[in-house]
Amino acid sequence: MGTLSQKTIFVVIYPYKFTEFVWNLFELDEFKRFVNVQVWDISPITTPKFSEGVVTPRCSRSEVIVCVSMGDYVRRLFDLRRQSAHANICILNTISASSIIEFLCNLLLIIFLKNKNIKVFDLYTAGVPIVYPKDHANGHTSQKVLGFFSKLTRFISQTSTFKEAAITLHSYFLMKLSKIFPTVLTHRLVAGEQWLTQAMKDQINGVCNIFGHSHDYSNHLFAKKPSISHESNGNKTAVFLSSANPMFGSDEILHGGDQCFTSEVWYPALARFFDFLESATGVKVEVAGHYKAAFPAIAPCFGNRSVYYGKTREMVRQGEFAINIASTAISYAVLFKKPVIFLYSNQLKDSFEIMRNVNGMAEMLGTKPVNVDDIPEDINPYLQVDEAKYAAYEREVLTSDPLGRPNYQIILEDIMGISTEPAISFEMK
Repeated sequence: MGTLSQKTIFVVIYPYKFTEFVWNLFELDEFKRFVNVQVWDISPITTPKFSEGVVTPRCSRSEVIVCVSMGDYVRRLFDLRRQSAHANICILNTISASSIIEFLCNLLLIIFLKNKNIKVFDLYTAGVPIVYPKDHANGHTSQKVLGFFSKLTRFISQTSTFKEAAITLHSYFLMKLSKIFPTVLTHRLVAGEQWLTQAMKDQINGVCNIFGHSHDYSNHLFAKKPSISHESNGNKTAVFLSSANPMFGSDEILHGGDQCFTSEVWYPALARFFDFLESATGVKVEVAGHYKAAFPAIAPCFGNRSVYYGKTREMVRQGEFAINIASTAISYAVLFKKPVIFLYSNQLKDSFEIMRNVNGMAEMLGTKPVNVDDIPEDINPYLQVDEAKYAAYEREVLTSDPLGRPNYQIILEDIMGISTEPAISFEMK
């Protein structure tokens, strides 16, 4: 194991409620072996309403610092500026410029840390596609050829409320405005060909692209062996990769959109679909709980099926197939070459963005989605694996690093310049 450097500090600035799940997602236990870790949870400043709505408790580790005011945030930036004279500092900045307050937080970062000996990087590692095959045919990625009114019409058709449209336009102009200012970024971690293409479009002079992985892909690279407590007992299982919504709200709160489906309609239809799957395939459906949800261990809404948290990779590995709406966790199904069933409903089919993701991901993996309100007679055609398309999805969306190092190792070595190799000692004889 490498030697902990007391004068090296790794800071994660996070604009949402920081949970234990996110701690593990960012591999921070691995970083702690080599450097001092700080997490700045600035959600009370940037996203108070959204973050308060997340039922999962905030991470209680001593390394997690909650910034409760802009003054607190400024004081911590000033302290980093002071420490940069005698410490090596690296910052993972996950703040976007989607709101005035986030724009201001980034601007303060520039004011206090510009021209200081501090490395700052952001992430192009979302683990989801940016474009889908039909986007090109439908013109979603080639809007330069469209006239103003055609663009406006398309934009209106893709937003569900006036508030959502206003927030989207607001975010767009703030993103454009942010490009006017100098940057403190020194590096950008990129995963997948699609995200590399986007990174090249967003290229900033002096910022170095570093090749890495999506979070799930990286976690997969150094995952521990499955625990005996959840080893297969001989029964065939399938895993539903659940979302927090509709029961526990959704990211639509951030964007001002409407909740696209309701608990009263969605969960009974979903439970009936699980009944059908179990009868047709002989599997037992289990639920991988979403980190923003608080479903009970035996959940009535899923037809009294078992819900497990923090075991998604293991459950997909053991399962016969995975089921989801459009989850980033399908990465595990891709890596383990497991069939994926994509779901939607009569309520969801009216949502442009959700159906774009459901249809797009399904097409990229060589399958078609299933409507839980119109269950097909034969499920077998939906339980196939197109290995060529799975490999293409992995290449386009999940990874850019051919060496197979997890993200923590890439960041430590390629950005921070810290060796992760064990120290070798020689004894005189």
